[in-house]
Amino acid sequence: MRRLAPLFVLVALVLLVVVPAAVRYTNYYGLGGQDSARPTPPSYSAEAVVDVVAPPQGEFVDEPTVGAGHVLLDLAHDNSFTLDEIGSLDGRLAARGYDMLPYRNGDLGRYLRGVSAYIVIAPLSDFEPEEIQAVTDFVGRGGHLLLIGDPARFGVELIEDDFGYIVDYALNSNKLPLNSLANEFDITFEGDYLYNLVENEGNFRNILVPQSQMGENSLTADLSTVALYGSHSLHVGTSATPLLMGGADTFSSATDRAGGLVLGATSMDNKVLALGDINFLTEPYYASLDNSQFVARIADFLVAGGRDYILTDFPYFFQNGELNLAYVGDVDLGVNAFSDIISLQDAFRTADLRLNLTAEPSAGDTLYVGLYNQALTDPAMLAMLEEANLTLVIDPPVLTAAELADLADKAEDETTDETDEAEKPEEPDVVQQIQSAMGNVEMVGTTLLLYRETADGRDLLLLAASQEGLQNSINRLLDLMPLDSDYALADCLTAEGMALCPSDVDEETVEAELLSTGEAPRNTSNEEEEEETADTPPDVIDEDPFTLDDLDPAPTDAGEVGLDETVEGTLAEEESAVWTYVGDSATVDISVTGEEEFDTVLEVYDADGIFVEYVDSTYSGETELLEQIDVEDGYFIVIRDFYAAGGSYSLTVETAAGGGSGQADPDEQTADATPIETIFLYIDDRGELADVGDIPVVDIASLLEDDYDVTVWSAAEAADTLTADDLEGYDLIVWYSGLYRNEDAVNSDDYNTLSEAIFGGGRILIMGATPPMLEPVDLASLADLEVVGENSALLGNWEAGDVIELTAVFETAVTDQTIEDMDPETDSAFLSRGSASDNSGEVVGITFNDSFLGTRLAITVFPLEALEPDLQVELLAHLLDWFTAE
Repeated sequence: MRRLAPLFVLVALVLLVVVPAAVRYTNYYGLGGQDSARPTPPSYSAEAVVDVVAPPQGEFVDEPTVGAGHVLLDLAHDNSFTLDEIGSLDGRLAARGYDMLPYRNGDLGRYLRGVSAYIVIAPLSDFEPEEIQAVTDFVGRGGHLLLIGDPARFGVELIEDDFGYIVDYALNSNKLPLNSLANEFDITFEGDYLYNLVENEGNFRNILVPQSQMGENSLTADLSTVALYGSHSLHVGTSATPLLMGGADTFSSATDRAGGLVLGATSMDNKVLALGDINFLTEPYYASLDNSQFVARIADFLVAGGRDYILTDFPYFFQNGELNLAYVGDVDLGVNAFSDIISLQDAFRTADLRLNLTAEPSAGDTLYVGLYNQALTDPAMLAMLEEANLTLVIDPPVLTAAELADLADKAEDETTDETDEAEKPEEPDVVQQIQSAMGNVEMVGTTLLLYRETADGRDLLLLAASQEGLQNSINRLLDLMPLDSDYALADCLTAEGMALCPSDVDEETVEAELLSTGEAPRNTSNEEEEEETADTPPDVIDEDPFTLDDLDPAPTDAGEVGLDETVEGTLAEEESAVWTYVGDSATVDISVTGEEEFDTVLEVYDADGIFVEYVDSTYSGETELLEQIDVEDGYFIVIRDFYAAGGSYSLTVETAAGGGSGQADPDEQTADATPIETIFLYIDDRGELADVGDIPVVDIASLLEDDYDVTVWSAAEAADTLTADDLEGYDLIVWYSGLYRNEDAVNSDDYNTLSEAIFGGGRILIMGATPPMLEPVDLASLADLEVVGENSALLGNWEAGDVIELTAVFETAVTDQTIEDMDPETDSAFLSRGSASDNSGEVVGITFNDSFLGTRLAITVFPLEALEPDLQVELLAHLLDWFTAE
């Protein structure tokens, strides 16, 4: 298309404003032949209409029910609005504990798995058939859909043909992109605008809708009047219901009649809400009349429960914010199980779910995991299977190691020299099946997923024949965690709430019991082999290392990168890249920054292709950083996008602070050698202040300000919500709640921001009698402390066994952790409850050094007020020494 001359562009823009009004006037109102009482339709352009002073604000106080969840916001169809314009709605959702997630591209059906509602505002491109089907299925299962149009936000296109240029505009046409979706629900947004020259709020476009023109609906109950500030009219089919209607003096720019015009409608049993105007959500109009209350009702509509979830919606059908993890049958848990549980907890945390290990789950959401053989001895699991018309058959029974030992002892007692080999019974036929209406399926090679909803909560049962099969199935579930994840059950046989999936275990057998203690099972059939196993040192067990060759698909060779060099690259969809480091041995920092939608995963392999380290601790568009990594010539650096969507990125390899080319002594490197100079002090002074008599509240800022540059943020006094930007650039974050307890803190935006900081890497110190991150908690009396552990930085001049008397008896959070529960590789306990305290021996001072997240975290479950002033200074000095120690 050739360029338009500037004069033509100017003329075209004028025509866009003048011609539509002239055409409407000529076609619908005549040239003098119409009733002179009819008001002349005004020429309308949103940009040309001067805003008017908003009417008085209605008196409304929002009292939301707080929950947790997500709402999906469409940004994938050239939507003509800004996020600031819907700030009022976003705020109402946040007050209800719901986050608004953006949808920019990808499989819409996947993104809808974990949300309660989908919002579509003023799209300028059509929805594709597969997207329409995904939304239809979503609404059919109880999801809610909000559709918002606006007559001022239509696409304008100058089209060149053989005769010149054609101006194509959407106004006065119902061929709006929004209708590609709205029509599926019997609603059509007309290509018009509504006006009222008799009764309005200072401008013809501002339509007042009194209660008498509202449909009976929970969305409009108790509203007196709402105002819309430039609306389409809606055509409502037989299966949809008008919600907001114009009065007798409200006209459409596209018709010659008034009255009977619809400005808002519902459909699909109130699961779809369509509105012709976005402006009533914007500043200052959202506060006009009863608009504020109407916005709150819309937020309630978006978070309303009732969605019917299916198995592939895992884990988002767990709606309570936390769930129980229960092992099937009688399982002895050991160190291996703890490691798996921690990994599961970390994974569920990404979906805003807290996973709690429990022996006997009470009411609530529960994830059950175990083996088929042990499910046969668990009455609760048998009842759940029977409810789903499933039967497990294992014949003859598979015996545990203890049962085999008893059987062997009994057989030895009964054995005689007269035993006739010919009289031995024949080996019985082995039946190991999952029997259902779909047929009989062999347990070996198959895992079972079973989902159900009860009055007490939602349950998911995962059973496998072997421990390896169980682990593979858990990994399959974890692949469903990201909202845009691939369909991880594609190779499973599914029916309603059940799936039968391959276990991906070669030559699998039905194991008798889940062994998670790290001990080898006893083999009574071959005592000689048992002795050989017992004599084998545990440290020679061969575990195949993960290598570059194990990556599937194999990464594409991107080239070479040297020391103190930055290179650029681009990944295609489903592609990863490998760069080869060339140069001298060095201790380096490796960083990768992707474009806005690129969620980087960074991995390092040695010259033999064996895995060394990786990091995935930030979000899309942010920088991943591996610090203090020793590399040699020929090392490999792999870069991929977590969502496999591809995009551009930049990779930098630079000499680490304190490192260098072949000069660094690994024994002298420290994990956090950077000194602490700046501190962000978050005072969590909300909630209830504990009464401890005359003990003064400690001003922790005054204890730090002499040696550090301290920024203080008081939660009670702050006018704004804490954001990640507020925490940026500080060497240490201190989250101090002291004597305050706020049980609702976990539902606040500040809490989410601080929690993300913990998992985003850095140094964080948390102190208080009841730290918000431990809520909900039980309380116990704390009267004294005992020094424990061996970490020299934390102990300073203290010695293990020292007892510290407190200034009073304090009620502090129960952690249920002792020093024996700590992982010596990552955790360091340094203070516990003394003998004069309840729960004596329980840890109340602990540090965590998570190299995976790049986080150093210290927690004291007591306030500084519990210590004498000199000990307050000593404790802070010990903790700050630890943050910069090796």
